[in-house]
This record gives sequence, C-alpha cells and structure tokens, in this order.
Amino acid sequence: MTALKTASAAGARATSLATGSASAQTPSSIRLMAVLTTADPETQFMALTLLKSSGVDPRQIRILLCGPGGDLGLKLPAEASPPTFGPASRTARALLAELDEQGATIEVCAIYLPARRSDRSILMDSIGVASPIDIGPILADPAVRVLTF
Repeated sequence: MTALKTASAAGARATSLATGSASAQTPSSIRLMAVLTTADPETQFMALTLLKSSGVDPRQIRILLCGPGGDLGLKLPAEASPPTFGPASRTARALLAELDEQGATIEVCAIYLPARRSDRSILMDSIGVASPIDIGPILADPAVRVLTF
C-alpha cells in the first residue's frame, strides 16, 4: 500500500508539473486546505481571516478557488470597489495576497478556466490551476483539515 501511495504521489506531482500547477507542496506537507466557492465578499473575507489566524504555517495551507469563488483570483476584480472589512478596512483580495506572499498555495479548480472559455492570462500571476489528481490525495488524507466556504 505504501508503494501505491508513493507512486500515486509521484504521478500527481508529475501531472501538476505538466499542467502548470503552481504547487510546490506534496500531499504530506499540507495541514490545512480551504475550498472557497462563495462569491459573497463577507464570507470570503472571514474564510481568509480564519486561515490567517489558524496558527498553521501559510506554506502548509492550500486554497482552492472554485465556481464564483474563483473570481477572487482574477487579475481584474469582478467588483470595481469590493467591500472592506475589519478594523484595517481590508478586502478579501488583500488577505488572499497576504497569504500568497506568506507562501500559501492558491489555485483555481481545474474546470474554472474552461468553464469561462479562458486561459491563465485572466488570473493573478501567482494563482495556479489545480489538477484533480493532485488535489484528490490531499482531500483523502486524514491528516489534512479541509474547510469549505
């Protein structure tokens, strides 16, 4: 079984390299994964605040932006003036950028770009495209806490 897991992880890594995934993480290096699907700015902000406040090293955090939540990773924000929250009046995008700068891996789901008939050029430079073969083992790993928003 260990050989199977090792082969699976090696295959997942090779696939993510071939598909242009931004991840340098292996499934075993992830402690916290967030799947963000909501377009609601308040929920996005709170989700990212919780990730930042989790006490987990951001390099061990992986964020998957799917559906309307994927719009958070666009170069040009969906809203011209997104709402700000908290005492520092920050946006969800600002928190996402902070997590990115601190080493979190941030990706849109594999079908996000094809569903919009677009390519990576619409995404912020540091946002990757997740591969299901790479994400699957992380979701199945009992050592990884998976949060959905």
